[in-house]
Amino acid sequence: MSQPKILSSPSINKKLLDKKCELSSRFTFFENKLKQLTDAERGKLSGIARLSLDQLSTGIQNNSVTPLEVLHAFQSKVIEIQKNSGNSGICEFISEAEDEARQLTENPRSDDKKSPLYGIPVSVKELLSIRGYDCTIGLIKLIGQPKSEDCVVIRVLRKAGAVPFVLTATSQLALTTNGFNPIFGNMHNPVSEKHEPGGSSTGEGLLICQGGSPVGIGTDLLGSIRIPSAFCGICGFKPTATRISTIGVVDLDPRNVLPPFRVAVGPMGKRVVDLVRVMQVLFESSMFDMDPIVPPIPFKSDVYEAKDRKSLVIGYYDTIDDPSIAQTVPSVRRAVARAVEIVKNAGHHVIPFSPPRPLDALQLILRAVNPDGGQTALRLLSNEPLSDQTQAMRSAVTVPDGLRGLLDGMVRNHVGAPAAWAKMMQKLNRPRDLLEVMHQLRVYQREFLQSMEQTGHIDVLICPVWAYPAYEKNTPSFYSNPPMIYTGLYNALDFPAGSVPLGQVTREDVEQSKELAKEHGKAKDRYHEHLLTMQSESFGLPLAVQVVGKPYQDEMVLRLMHEIQIGSELNKR
Repeated sequence: MSQPKILSSPSINKKLLDKKCELSSRFTFFENKLKQLTDAERGKLSGIARLSLDQLSTGIQNNSVTPLEVLHAFQSKVIEIQKNSGNSGICEFISEAEDEARQLTENPRSDDKKSPLYGIPVSVKELLSIRGYDCTIGLIKLIGQPKSEDCVVIRVLRKAGAVPFVLTATSQLALTTNGFNPIFGNMHNPVSEKHEPGGSSTGEGLLICQGGSPVGIGTDLLGSIRIPSAFCGICGFKPTATRISTIGVVDLDPRNVLPPFRVAVGPMGKRVVDLVRVMQVLFESSMFDMDPIVPPIPFKSDVYEAKDRKSLVIGYYDTIDDPSIAQTVPSVRRAVARAVEIVKNAGHHVIPFSPPRPLDALQLILRAVNPDGGQTALRLLSNEPLSDQTQAMRSAVTVPDGLRGLLDGMVRNHVGAPAAWAKMMQKLNRPRDLLEVMHQLRVYQREFLQSMEQTGHIDVLICPVWAYPAYEKNTPSFYSNPPMIYTGLYNALDFPAGSVPLGQVTREDVEQSKELAKEHGKAKDRYHEHLLTMQSESFGLPLAVQVVGKPYQDEMVLRLMHEIQIGSELNKR
């Protein structure tokens, strides 16, 4: 792996050193505390950490395990992962978790007041503010600025008896899909050290995949829950953004993202039912009281349990068929085909679907999340260690507007059309330009919904999460960034969307990519020739599909995700 570019500053270096010393001290404290356990106690905790969320909840309800034992089980598992690989994805332990779990153990609530998350340790992405803890987003300059209060989501979880027990790391700036983090350590894919884990909810993907947390909370602006979930082989769900409060969720600059774009908060876990348990707790009256802006829509159990409609109309696509968009590789197309087969066998009606005007949508996405032309990112990255991705981002921002068209032309000729983004990332200088992008996003949302209706009254979509499985470290940003449209599209539309695992890359997938690379080479399509050649080391990596619904139909998306996961497991037997 190439060394990060260091923009050194004495104060930056001291901040980093002090933080690392603090983290080491806290880690040692928890490690020493758990060393005091007997062998019998350790054996019991090891067994507890292997239980599913529902099994843990049942155990707490029937008093076969206590919230304190469950907390110690997962603290021990985190320490084990970190000591063995240094790749746990954590920032730091939350010290208050011990007292919270002890209180729940010694003064349990009556059974009718116990939520599905009562006594359950929950890992939390660093972007969700917790009183007394930093939110650095991988920036050393933000060390030593602890938050003064909990965000609404944390308050709701604690009220329900959940125990936030560890903060997890993000990719730098929470804007990249690699594992670079100069504060908490660089992260790699848990399946393959050669590959990236996805981002920006990177730490959540790593920790949950390795059994270090029963369930976690991430955030998603362009795919930050779904991408690491897909790369690490777990489940992740981005709700309709307005259904969960974002008060206290850290944003780089909330003025720098145009509506209807907004950060969405959502769950990550090994099973879809784990995500459902979190949503059942969050879609609850206490959140609506704490943030009256959130529509007071409780969890719709009848929709999730298919009591209202047994059969759905499901649209699907296995690639976005446009020469200026990164095309999917064979393994991804096979995963979509498998998901379609599962839902068809379950009695649903399936029909092909094509997203309208995808290149126009990509341009709107890039302008909506980058209206200042990247100046906020440039300011935040000053005097920071940089990865190849953030260095490329920094370089792109500094290109003069008059040269962006010329740069795009050179990129098209030497790399390929999907990588030509410079013009689309140009700063919006006039107020009317900002208003026009906002207007066009609303127009596109209506057009997309109309297209779903006209194609065949589609309820839900099945499609790729990303153009390919987890990519190798040091992959140039020309190839690691363009697939963002597969997830970012549904942030632009504010559609609920989730990622559900569906097997692994096979040797046949790799061989097909190799043969297709030759065909694209003969056709002078350098971009996809290289993208397909990248798949040579992808054998065994997790595959996933994306399930997407209309706004506020979150429960329908979760229902279909659950059906796909169950169907996939039945097919293995």
